Amino acid sequence: MDSCSNGLLLRIRSWRTTSGSTTVPPLATGLIWAAWHYPPAFLGYVQFPHLLVGLAVWTVSFQLQEIILAWLRLHSGSIWPASLAHVGNNMVVPLGVVSGVILLRRQFAVRAPTPSRARRGAPATAG
Repeated sequence: MDSCSNGLLLRIRSWRTTSGSTTVPPLATGLIWAAWHYPPAFLGYVQFPHLLVGLAVWTVSFQLQEIILAWLRLHSGSIWPASLAHVGNNMVVPLGVVSGVILLRRQFAVRAPTPSRARRGAPATAG
C-alpha cells in the first residue's frame, strides 16, 4: 500500500471513530473500501461466478468487517486491536481462499484414466 492510500486510511478511520456516530462512519467506510476493491474484479484479478452477486456479497463483507473494526476501536480506546484484527484478516482470508480453491479443484477435477484402468477393457495382445 502506498503512502497516499495509507494517509486516506488514517483520515477515514479517525473520522469514523471521532464523529460520534457508531453506525454511519463504519458503513460509509465499508462502501469506500468495497469500491476501492472493485477494479481487480473488473480487471479479472478476482473472479466471481456472477459478477454483480459477487460484488454485492463482497460489499456486505466489507461492511461487516468495518463494523467489527469500529467496535474494537471504540471499546478498546486504542487503534491497536482494530489494526491487529485487520492484519489478521488480511493474512487469514487469502489462506482460506487459496485452500478452498485447492480443495475445490481436487474435488471436481476430471481424472484421466490410469494405465491399469485403461488396460482392463482392452484385449490382450501377443508380443
